[in-house]
Amino acid sequence: MDINIGAKIVPDNCTLWRLFPGKSYRLLEAFKSTNTAFLELPDIEIPNDDVGLTDNLLAKILASQDLVNQRIEHGPEHLLKSDWRDFTTQSNSPSRGRTIQAVINFYEVAKKGDLLVVPSYKSQGEILIGEFLDDPDARMRVTGVEWYGDVAFEARNIKWFPLRSEDSISPRLSSILRHPHPFSHIEDKLYNEILSLAYENFIWNGKYGSVVYNGNDNFLDSDNTLVGVIFKLAAYACIAEEAGQNFIDIEDIFEFLFKNPPAEYSCHYSAESHSPGYGRYFGIKPTPIVAVTVIAGLLALSSIADARELKAAAQDINFVNHQNSHNAECDPPISNAAAIVFRSLRGDQLRKACESMLESKNRAELRVRARVAKQPPKKP
Repeated sequence: MDINIGAKIVPDNCTLWRLFPGKSYRLLEAFKSTNTAFLELPDIEIPNDDVGLTDNLLAKILASQDLVNQRIEHGPEHLLKSDWRDFTTQSNSPSRGRTIQAVINFYEVAKKGDLLVVPSYKSQGEILIGEFLDDPDARMRVTGVEWYGDVAFEARNIKWFPLRSEDSISPRLSSILRHPHPFSHIEDKLYNEILSLAYENFIWNGKYGSVVYNGNDNFLDSDNTLVGVIFKLAAYACIAEEAGQNFIDIEDIFEFLFKNPPAEYSCHYSAESHSPGYGRYFGIKPTPIVAVTVIAGLLALSSIADARELKAAAQDINFVNHQNSHNAECDPPISNAAAIVFRSLRGDQLRKACESMLESKNRAELRVRARVAKQPPKKP
């Protein structure tokens, strides 16, 4: 049996950006339907190199913004027309300087693999997260955008992830997304939150993250305790793996329950009060990913009734990572630590753990991204 940990290995130099989808959020649907993103600067042409050194860049931005204002003032039937040469005498300002920097950041600085976060109407309650698929010089012209018809936009190819509820994000991130600045860098302290929204399980810059979902209304304190026990098992398994050991001693259950592992092996936990069913775990050790991998393994083994057969099946689990097409192998510290958990539990203990986890899944809708992977995903 293969368990796919489903962890995205995020490049250390990945940068996260926020993009505002135009006045009245009107570019949002075009982003989703064309799998692209762009600034609300219609009919502007951006060179591939040295965007900031573009001749008359400010005048071209102002001419494009004039088209936006014409559309707002005169409606969609108005014939848009503006000449950048009419704006060459305009001087710079702090606001215009920020727009120039947004153009440079979007069309030159943001690189392949970077992420961007886009808000929707507050009443819609959703956010869009995407990944830049190409480097800045691989751009396209998009037409048919609502309100703009045949007027073209300079766009970049984006892989959009499934929509996320705004209830699942922190008030700080929600506030930042509402700022109407066209395109800007997101502060580093929000990276873990956004990476968990995009990938759920991830490894980035020496940090590890995972997500555990549950159906809020039916999630009991006993379910929370069960998840906590699994995370504690994962922490001790990571300690054992680093020490070159193959087992963890959990015979003294009271010592196990009441003695905390060292802080660096424990996880930071985050769950928004208005979305308690979305729990995020972060750590500087592999504990978060090992824990959800063990949860997936227990659920996969729950159909086996016989304790000895269950123990044998647990020893045969193979851990893979199909989230990264270039690396289907699971990182040894993660696979070794997960194997240590299954190796350390007796057959009867495994049976009870599987039963409890299956009960939480069925009643409280508990789930994780790691899961059984019978076949590696086919290459497109």
